[in-house]
Amino acid sequence: MERQKDQPTDRIVKSYEENLRRPRDLIARMGDLAERQVADSADALVRRDSEPAGEVVCRDAPIDALEREVDAFCVRLLALRQPMAGDLRFIIAALEISQDIERIGDHATNIAETAHYAINGAILPDERPKADISADLPSTQATA
Repeated sequence: MERQKDQPTDRIVKSYEENLRRPRDLIARMGDLAERQVADSADALVRRDSEPAGEVVCRDAPIDALEREVDAFCVRLLALRQPMAGDLRFIIAALEISQDIERIGDHATNIAETAHYAINGAILPDERPKADISADLPSTQATA
């Protein structure tokens, strides 16, 4: 007897493969953004142009957001799919790579801030959005 093409197991496998592609796609997008950040911050420093330096600082937040998205997605994938062998190694590597790329973006931002200071003698105003970590903290109120 021949299996039907669209059985539930086929959909589960396809869904799992799509889930494994998502961190790869997010990391590729992070890499593109970080590469642009490094190039623009180095360009601002070499050309002694503070305008691109300010833009680099403002573009740090999307890289940070993507890193959090990769982290949350991978943790959820670990919890719900319980991957083994190569898939587990891939997910762990995705977590580490996203952290490294996020740090590259932070370093590019630091270069841009240094370039701006070297050019203008003034610190850039910090207009980056701050994360609200209070929502992630456990409540300190006692329940009655």
